[in-house]
Amino acid sequence: MISIVKPTKPFEQLTTQLFTWKSGRRTEDRFNKSEIMATTGRVLREESSFVEGPQMLSNGALYATNCVSLSTAAAEMKATASCNTKCTIPAFPFLLSWDANEHPSNDEVISCINRCLNHPGMDEHQYIYGVFRPEGRIYARVIVNRVHPVTFKAASIYNSVFTLRDACSQDNA
Repeated sequence: MISIVKPTKPFEQLTTQLFTWKSGRRTEDRFNKSEIMATTGRVLREESSFVEGPQMLSNGALYATNCVSLSTAAAEMKATASCNTKCTIPAFPFLLSWDANEHPSNDEVISCINRCLNHPGMDEHQYIYGVFRPEGRIYARVIVNRVHPVTFKAASIYNSVFTLRDACSQDNA
């Protein structure tokens, strides 16, 4: 199932919600922003300043970004989006979910996310995603910057539900 979230919030609020997502509802009592940044910063300082690939944080979720780090992703996306003054809503968040009887591995979920980014041509855009597995269900929340980091042109999200559905249906074919 694909759900397009109404992209009216700035990147900071969307990424904070991404880090506090669990079981379909936000858990601000469990994690606050300083704990998230401290956890993310600790993970990144132990390895290096630039970590490639997904990272598992203390809340059991899998996070990944193509920005410099998880803690600076919102600021990077905001800076890139500010270079295109015509794009009023640069954030493009969407949610992927699987049925309770489906149990894809993390690699299969990441592959599906990559197809969803490649299909509308946003594979070079900045993104951050989280994969959550609460109570046997699987969710992936993705936030993509519509503004390209090199050309600063905004990607069209016209008919994005159909585009994402086509990308996900390749998995079942």
